[in-house]
This record gives sequence, structure tokens and C-alpha cells, in this order.
Amino acid sequence: MITRDSAPPTNPMLDWTRKSLAQWVPEHYSDFVSVKWKDTHLGDMSGWSGSLRTIVNSIMAHPYQMVLYWGKEYVTIYNASYADCVRRRHPQLLGQTLHQAWPEAYEKIHEHLQACRRGLSIIRTGDSAPVDRVETDEECYFDWTLTPILEKAGNVGGVLWQQYEGTARILQNRRREMLRSLRKITANSRNTVDFWFAVLEAFDSNTLDSPFVALYEVPKNNDNEAILLGTRGIPQGHSIAPRVIVLAEYTGIFAEEIRKARQSGAKATKRDLLKISSLRLLAQRGFKAPCSTAVVIPIMSTGGVGGDAARMEAFIILGINPRRALDDDYEIWIDQIQDNITEYLGAVRTAEARIEEAMKVQIEDFERRRASELADKLREVEAELRKNELRFTNMASAIPIGLLEMDADCSERFANDAWHKIMGIPRFGPQKKWCDVICAEDRERCTAHLKGSRISGKPASIEYRVISGDEGSKWVTSDIIPRFDDVGDIHGYYATVTDITPLKLAEAMQKERADEALERTRQQERFIDMTCHELRNPLSAILQYSELILDIMDAYENEGSGSLDIDTITEASNTIILCTTHQRRIIDDILVTSKLDSGLVRVEPVDFRPETYLHKSVGMYQADAKAKGVKMSFSVEGSYRELDVQWLKGDPARVMQILSNLITNSIKFTAGQETKQLDVRIGASLEKPTSCGDVKYDKDDDDGSENCVVNGPQWGDGEIVYLTITVIDTGIGIPDDVQKTLFARFQQAPKTETKYGGSGLGLYICKNLVKLLGGSIGVASKTELGAQFSFYVATRRGNRLDKEAEDPGWFAQLTGRMTGSARTSRNASSQAPVKSPPHLLPRAKGPSEVTGFKILVVEDNLINQRVLKRQLESLGCTVWTANNGREAVEFIEKSSLNRRASARAHDIEICFMDCEMPVMNGIAASKKIREMQSSGMLTRHLPILGVSANVRGPKGTSSTML
Repeated sequence: MITRDSAPPTNPMLDWTRKSLAQWVPEHYSDFVSVKWKDTHLGDMSGWSGSLRTIVNSIMAHPYQMVLYWGKEYVTIYNASYADCVRRRHPQLLGQTLHQAWPEAYEKIHEHLQACRRGLSIIRTGDSAPVDRVETDEECYFDWTLTPILEKAGNVGGVLWQQYEGTARILQNRRREMLRSLRKITANSRNTVDFWFAVLEAFDSNTLDSPFVALYEVPKNNDNEAILLGTRGIPQGHSIAPRVIVLAEYTGIFAEEIRKARQSGAKATKRDLLKISSLRLLAQRGFKAPCSTAVVIPIMSTGGVGGDAARMEAFIILGINPRRALDDDYEIWIDQIQDNITEYLGAVRTAEARIEEAMKVQIEDFERRRASELADKLREVEAELRKNELRFTNMASAIPIGLLEMDADCSERFANDAWHKIMGIPRFGPQKKWCDVICAEDRERCTAHLKGSRISGKPASIEYRVISGDEGSKWVTSDIIPRFDDVGDIHGYYATVTDITPLKLAEAMQKERADEALERTRQQERFIDMTCHELRNPLSAILQYSELILDIMDAYENEGSGSLDIDTITEASNTIILCTTHQRRIIDDILVTSKLDSGLVRVEPVDFRPETYLHKSVGMYQADAKAKGVKMSFSVEGSYRELDVQWLKGDPARVMQILSNLITNSIKFTAGQETKQLDVRIGASLEKPTSCGDVKYDKDDDDGSENCVVNGPQWGDGEIVYLTITVIDTGIGIPDDVQKTLFARFQQAPKTETKYGGSGLGLYICKNLVKLLGGSIGVASKTELGAQFSFYVATRRGNRLDKEAEDPGWFAQLTGRMTGSARTSRNASSQAPVKSPPHLLPRAKGPSEVTGFKILVVEDNLINQRVLKRQLESLGCTVWTANNGREAVEFIEKSSLNRRASARAHDIEICFMDCEMPVMNGIAASKKIREMQSSGMLTRHLPILGVSANVRGPKGTSSTML
């Protein structure tokens, strides 16, 4: 029988699930009770089950790191010890679901959590676990367990995570193993050359704690010079490891640390390496991340050999693990490396000295005995051979160029370290032939060069790519020299190999930059041309129609009788308004683009009714659509009705700006199609949409919910609603390759710029405005099958306004601009001359020699066409018009200039030809007319006057072609 206390405990802190009456409580308790539990999935603590209360109190009192994930939602509750592991997320993580509050951790352990909820206990040793306590990634290891927690009914209520950090143990074992490897590898060294290579090899056993290594030796005969013996994790030729360092003059990255280490005999630390651009790209070993700290380790002589004073015989530049701090354990390990290398080097030096002494004694003994001259000569030859062998070995090992001796079948006979490193073939391991590591694309070409060298007996030079282990492919150049035997037959080759990858990369980068500069120049020139053309044409019309109005008023005042020609004045005024509206649209696009680039566009949320205002906006374009034969509709999707959207808080002016751009584009590109249909739809969603129909939204537009625009204080606290707007048309469609860059600056579908005009800024502005409103925009289209543009913006539910406030100022300004635009008809070009009555014509300002000509005006811009036609008719000319070059050619074929023309055919004396037009431009039309004239089809020469508003003139064509 269990004995229970007869009275409740006197310590009020024993139960964490009830409010404490104590004057002092732990900081973690304050964080725990400050959570609004009633708003979480667990509900208010008063309704918690006994099992939940018991386990919560247990983990809070436990000294080890423990966290409880309760319920299917995995609501997070943890003790003060575990808070240190999530100090960057504490205390916000308390009471939150794991997959929402910490998605990275949920992704890593959710399979374990699900297995544990099925009743399985899990234990792991030396494994990684979710940790978020420092700004950068941290290398750490834990022993952890997952235990299912049962409710009273026997079901699994939650999962208990317990962890014990074992990072120090694993790091110590790893570093201890490296020291053991250092001792084992260097034990076989018979001289200092082998010893230093063994030291570098020992660092390969722990690449995580040695991301990069550079080993320098200070020759005894030149104490002011350090020679690079080898590197690990540093590309050849990198500035961090020059081949030779003059210690007194060196000003490189580690100059100060090398001097400190040399003077003190102790290691010197270099920090803040990430501020050096060349070191930020140095990430080839370990965690493949750049190091922020490095240490210079001096290797000092013991001063016991030969009675020399202690000096720095070598030094090591060691990169520090980017995911571990340089703490006491790390420094102890580095000190042990320094002590061990110094000790082992002293032993090698002693062994060398003993060997030398023994050899000296032996030689002296040989000399004393003078056994024979042959033996003496033999010893001399052997000594010379060893010297030459050592000289060749040192030279082959030191030079950065790979050397290779091959048999006739390309099998390796000898290769230096540089060749193995460049080609990516390990010195010790499975042997590979030279041709085995060549990229498949270059192998046949290299084989052909080798065969040609075998046939001709001459050297061959070739550039090719090789597959070099983890480094991927690299570019090299080789000189292949045939090797002959005593009778003159080829029985092998000598080859050199040099890494030219940096040179190839530099060439590729230079070409890429040149192409980018050329493209920027082309875009800038096109933008200037477009702006000048789009602004100057309406300016000419404004000037001419203003003079027309003044002439009519002057005539009315001077004659003193008759009626004022109101129709002509109205037509001229409407044309002026239309021109200024067009100019304003171009200037607005440029200004909005500039504001977007400068970050000056602001979102101003107001309460509005989306259905009402969007319907009004669509209605403003009904007249334009009807004039072009486009059937236009507006509909509300079911998602909008299901959410009962009435009033929202957002920036309707920006939404209208986006929608207006999409509608005008759709009308423009649909007007010439056989089926002319344009549909505008609105919908709504409480979740951030990822697609709409065939449109897939760009994930890169998502800045995260915490950065959403609607989180500002002026947006209120209403429910977030994502307003979706879709424009679907049956226009010309957009090719797949163009859709990828459609929303970039100055980008337009091919052939639409000359045929349909435009600045190439509209969709770029839409993209940036949508992103500013916390949304995304996308397109789905097939050529000649129409297009679907869809975008969504973030809003909140708003408050209903009174009737007087339902039409805010932004809509009045927008409708004012639209309804105030000129109402002009889009008459097709007429090929019959139309002469205005004399009282409608403006008076000539002076004598003119143009009077009475019969002129064909070829102009695609209706305004310019109308202005030029009126000017010429005011001078008494008979004027015909054509909208493009093809219509002009067809009109001339039917005119009196044709030898086969009828008696009633129109006569033409001169042609005014615009240079840049759709269908057929002025240059092409002029060539066609001249071809007709040369073939004898025309009875006489037709003068052609070229007209253009392009400040640069016709691109790539001389004006003499006219």
C-alpha cells in the first residue's frame, strides 16, 4: 500500500500548472505562465489532464534537458535546461506547435515523433539534434531518447524528448585520433622531407577541425625565407599560401601572426577572416564553409642538435572549424599538435644526425683501410646517384606542373605529386591510365592527338578537361613528347600537365560580362528610342491641333459672322487630351519604376469593398473593349462568396493600377484575334495561394508571414484574407521561353514591340507592386491560345464605411482620369481622298510651294496620320492614307502609276512614308516600290519622303534607300 502525505506540500512552486503564491519564482516559471495557454491547442491550464500536469511538473524539476511534445499537434513544453538549446527561440517556442514555430526541427525529427506516438521508444547516441542557440550553424552531438507518454485511458498523449550533450566527448575522440595518426604516420619518417609530408597527411584524418592547412619550412641556410611544402584545402596559387614568403618583407594576410609566432614561439590567432573576400570562397574541406578564424602554429627547434639556439624551423597555417568556437579544448588540441610535431621533429633530426655520424665513421673507416679504389669509386657513384635522385625527387615534388612518364599503352611509369593532384588520381590506390580521367567529350580528341604524335614522332600540345575527384572537372593543357628506344621505335611518352582552370574561368567570366554590358546598352538604347518616339509623336499632334483651334477662333473673330465650328474644336481638343494622356502614361511608368527602384512606393491601407470597386474599374474599359470588338465580362468566384467577403482593408489604388495594366494589355493583344473574349474574375482565400488555375506563383516572392505587409499597425487586427484577381483573354498568347523573363524590366514578347508598341515596363511594375502588397503574380499561356494572368494580394477584413465614404478619393481620381480622356473613334484607313470644307481648314502661315499636290500619307499612328492629312489638305493638297507599308504598296499597284491602271485610278505625285510601322515598315515598302519601278511596272519615278520620330533614325539602314 502506498503511503501518501497527510497534508499538501507547503512549497507553492511544486505545481507548475497552477499559479504560484511565492514571492520569488524562477525565470523559466515566469516565461511558462506568461504563455496564453487558452489560445493554444492545449487550452487553459485549468482544463489540463492529470497526466499532462504530472509530466509537466516532472520535466520542470528535472536537471537534464527535456522537452514534451503533447498531442497530435506536438505542442512544445520544455524545462529551463532545454531553454539553453533554443535560446534564440525562447520563450516564443513555449506552447507553440513544433511544425509552425520551428519547421526546421520538425522536418528533422517528425518521423521519430510519429514512430514514438505509435508506442515505440527511440534512443540515439552521438547524433545531431535540433539546436538554435547561436547565430551560425553549430557542430554539436547529443545522446537522446524519445519516450511515449500515456494518458489515463492508455492512449499516447505526448512524446518526451530527453537529451544529454556529448559534443565534447566526440570532439575529444576525433582530435585524439588525429594525434594518434600523427604519431603513427611520422614514426616511419627517415628524414625531414618524409616527415613534413607525413604531417600533412595526418591532418587528412580530421578535416572538420582542419578546413585548410598550409605548411612552410624555414631553411637553415636562409632564416629569412619560408618555402611552402604543401597545403590541404587551399587551391594552388591562392593568395593565402604563396610559394615563397620573405619573412622580413611579407605583408600578406597572416604577416603579423607569422611574426608574432616566430618571436614568441607560441601560436598566434587571426580572426575576422570573413571580411577578406578571397577567404570567403575558401571552402573545400570539412563542412565546405569558409573559416572565420585561423591559427599560425610555429614549430621550434629544441636547440639541442649541433648546439644551435632555438629557432623556428617551420610553421603551419591552420583554419579553425567554422562550426566550432576556438575554445579551451580546441587550443589545447592545437598546443598538443605543436608539442608533438616539435618532439617528433627532434627525434627525426636526432636520427638524421646519428645516421650522418655513422656514415661519417664508416667512410673514415673505409678511408683508413683503403680497401680498394673500386670501392671508393663505387661509393662516390652511389653518393652522386642518391644526390641526383633526391634532387629530381625534390624538383618533381616542388614544381606545380605535373610530370608523367607513360608506356605505349598510357600506363603510368612515373608521376609527381603535382600530376596526381591536378588529375585527381591518388598516388596510393587503384591505378588509372591517363586517358581514364579525361572527360568523355574530349577523350576521342586526345586519343587522336596521341595517335598523330605516334605516327609523326613529333610532340603534340592539347587542351582538355579532366574529372578530378570531388573538385569536379577542370581544364588542363598537356605537352606530349614521344619516347624512343635504342632502335628508334616509340615505346612510351613524356607528358606535362598544367591546370588552366582559372584562366578558362576568367575567359568565361569576361565573355559573360561583355554580353551583359552589351545587353544593358541595347536595353538602354531601346528604352530611349521608345520614350522619344512615344513622347514626340503626341507632341507634334498637340502643337498642330492647338494651332488649328487658334486659327478657327481667329477666323471666327475676323469674319464677325457665321457659326463657330464646335465639332472641329471638339475633335481637336479630344485629340490633345488623348495625346497628353498617352504622354502621361509613359511618364507615369518611368516615375513608378524609379520609385520602385528607390523604395519610395508606399502602401496606404483603406477600407473598401473589392467587388464594388473592381466592377467599376472593369466598367471603365468597356467602351474601349467594345470599340475593338472585345467581349468583356466580370465575375466573382465561389471562394469569394464562401468567405463572405464584404469590406477589406488594403490599398485599392495599387490593386487598380495592377489590374488596369493587365486589362489594357489584354484588350491590345486580343483585338486582332478571331475570338475576342476577356474575362476578369476575383476570388479569396484564407491561406496563401500557391496557384490559380494553370498559373503557378513564384515561391521566391514569399518573404514569410512575419514580414508580410499586413502586419503593420495601420492594418488593424482583422483576419488576413488573400484577394485573388485573374484576367483571362483569347489574345495572341505568349511563348514558353518568353514567360520566364516576361516580368523583367524592358522585356516584351518578340515582335510585339514594333507591332503593338509599349515601354516594356508595365509588367515589371505589376510584379513589384504585387510583391509590395504581400502577394505574387504569374502567367500561363500558349501561343495563339490566349493568356491567363493571375495575382493575389494580402489584405485584412475591414470595417464598413458610411455611404458618403464608400467612394474614396483614389477611385474618383482614377475614374476622372479615365472618363476625362478623349473620346476618339478608331476609323479604318480610307483609300479615298476626303477633302474638308474650306471653313474647317486652318489658314496657311505664309506662301507654300506644296499647294495642289496629290499625296499618299503612309503612317500607322492614327493621330499623326490625322494631323499630317489635315495640314496638307489645308494647303490645297489631295491626300490619301495607308496604315502600313503593305497597304501603301497595294494602293500604288491600283493607282495611275501602274501601266495597266484603269482610267478612273487615283493619281499620286509624292509619298510621305513613315519608317517604323507594323506588318511592313517604310524601308521595306520603299524597296518594293523601287523594285516595281525598276521592272517597268510603274510609268514614272515616285518621290518618297521618309518620316520618323526616332531620334536615332532607322536602325541599321541608310536613309538613302528612300
